[in-house]
Amino acid sequence: MALIIPATKERDDDGWADYVEPIVLTPARAADLAPGNDDPAAAVVGFYAALMRGDDLTGQLLWPDDNIIIDKLETLRGWTFHRLEVLAVRLRGQSKATIRVAVEIEVDGKRDGGTDEVKLQRDGDGGPWRIERPPT
Repeated sequence: MALIIPATKERDDDGWADYVEPIVLTPARAADLAPGNDDPAAAVVGFYAALMRGDDLTGQLLWPDDNIIIDKLETLRGWTFHRLEVLAVRLRGQSKATIRVAVEIEVDGKRDGGTDEVKLQRDGDGGPWRIERPPT
């Protein structure tokens, strides 16, 4: 299934640009979604889709062998993701971005939700977008 990245509104004073319509990901939609990593939002959706499916995540990460990331992935794999919404993007030059997300998760049988930020960086000059550090 193809992922369509919606347009963004004007940037606010802090550099955030809200998507006109949030990108919504559920486990059912994640089953056959491969959005690629040519756009920061697509890379974030691809990361969470792989997480929802239980796929290998190392290709989504900038430094997959970093001990902090390994610990974060272990934590994330213990959570059940029910919903992800990609809300806004803040670009930092040509090679860095932050994506604001809202998540609904279940941890130890308890459902919870909230917003967080996912930092991304291009892998090389103009290369694919990769997750710097997944939020936990």
